[in-house]
Amino acid sequence: NLEGIEDLDQEPLEQRQGLYALRNIEHGGHDSEDEDGDDDQRSRCSSATSTIDSSDDALAVTPPPTTRTLVSDLHSHLHDHDIADVVLVGTDQKRVPAVKSILAMRSQFFKSLLFGNFKESHESQVELGYSSLVLRAVVEYCYTDEIKSSFESLSFEDTARAMVGLVAAGNYFELGGLRAQAWRLTCLMMDEYPALACAVLDEAVQCADGSNTEELSRVALGIIRLRTESALLPPDTYGLGVQSLGAKAMERVMSDDKIQSNELSIFLCLKKWAEVNPDRREIARKLSSNIDFCKIAPSDLATVVAES
Repeated sequence: NLEGIEDLDQEPLEQRQGLYALRNIEHGGHDSEDEDGDDDQRSRCSSATSTIDSSDDALAVTPPPTTRTLVSDLHSHLHDHDIADVVLVGTDQKRVPAVKSILAMRSQFFKSLLFGNFKESHESQVELGYSSLVLRAVVEYCYTDEIKSSFESLSFEDTARAMVGLVAAGNYFELGGLRAQAWRLTCLMMDEYPALACAVLDEAVQCADGSNTEELSRVALGIIRLRTESALLPPDTYGLGVQSLGAKAMERVMSDDKIQSNELSIFLCLKKWAEVNPDRREIARKLSSNIDFCKIAPSDLATVVAES
């Protein structure tokens, strides 16, 4: 289970780890400790142990050995090259070790690929069309049913983008549980932090997964429509917002007629987007044709717009 963290809002969003985002969102807030409950528990334990005659060897209490489970053992061997019999190679050429039989037991795709009549069944390295980050999460899920350790060092923005890749990978590798888990966490993150909808939309637009990520892009666009300013022009502590969008995603936002914001705010979003990169300015000029400048107050036209 993903665990909550405390003081989530005290640091800039970009500096927090993506895993912490997932933990906090999963629990819907911070976990609290019931200190009185702990005291009662300790009291009961003390009373119980006090009834044991220390001179009676038959009742001597010895500490139990460290508990090991199948999942904990599998997790401890994640990315262990010593026991791996296949290496998954990501689009970034980074290598992810894995055990063929475990992948095959979890996914019919991997069973056919690694044990069927494909050339990959005889190779020690298999190139797959996803980043090594996504492939590490796929392997972790196949081993443990979880994806939390794969995102420990990522920012919220990078985690949101990686989740889009996981939704696509879960569909492609026939891992329905992985797809569902990544989809749910992506939606929860966007709901909690609307600015992440921009990163999700941009990643989904770039993804070549067809209808699978197209559906997710519609969800992200829906959040941008309903919470336009908090999604596109968030405070510094809540992500990059409109700056996360590439040209295609920005064009999709600007051409959408269901955005619930005034024309001046839309113009300011476009202006901020263009300021990130000089190469965007010409694109921004073309996209400005989607703005109805007649609906902007003359005083704003003479100042904010004219200065741009």
